[in-house]
Amino acid sequence: MDHDEARRVKAVEQYLFDELSQEQQDAFEAHYFECQECAAALQAATLLLDALATKKNLSSSTQWAALPGAHTATRWGYALLSAAACTLLVVVGYQNLVLYPRLHAEIARLTQPGLTPLLGFEAGTSMGDEADGGVLPSVAVTATQHLSLSVDIPPGEQLTRYECRLLALDGRTLWSVPVSRAQARDTVSITVPPGTLPPGQYTLLVQGYPAGDSAHPTALARHRFALRRPG
Repeated sequence: MDHDEARRVKAVEQYLFDELSQEQQDAFEAHYFECQECAAALQAATLLLDALATKKNLSSSTQWAALPGAHTATRWGYALLSAAACTLLVVVGYQNLVLYPRLHAEIARLTQPGLTPLLGFEAGTSMGDEADGGVLPSVAVTATQHLSLSVDIPPGEQLTRYECRLLALDGRTLWSVPVSRAQARDTVSITVPPGTLPPGQYTLLVQGYPAGDSAHPTALARHRFALRRPG
């Protein structure tokens, strides 16, 4: 049974009221274990029926009815159950209409090949400074795209580890990425998560550290670049 068939025959409702044939029941049970929408609908309907059953039991209980103030308490109980049922339906509706479609779209985006904006920085250069004529590399990135920064780290005989540090225009450190000596032998690719950098100018500072915990870093390269939105 696929999802379209489950919706067409109203499988959730018929399953709860035991109106499916054994073959249909087996097919639906196999389906809802793989279908988030049907599983959520079945869970919501089950909880709602349990709440209604509890409400019915409360109204028919002679011991409850005989207690002082029972009618007022029962009305409060009905109100709470109704509010809980409404809240549950709102939550399930949000999951089915908003959350699950977003999750499916995000999964599809992550599992499909796509283009990622890229900036490449070569070893031995400091791009965007006065030394190279003040040319400022720029890249257009949407708020939902990753940004890749490709960096060649200059080698150093006395350096045991490295660091790539991103600086804002005012010099604040936004984040830093440690790089081992072995990793520095190859081009390092840094992936910046979507939406974490607003449009503006930045500097990627590449530093090397000699042996010793108290050793001060040596600046190896400064790569200035600009981030902009498409359009």
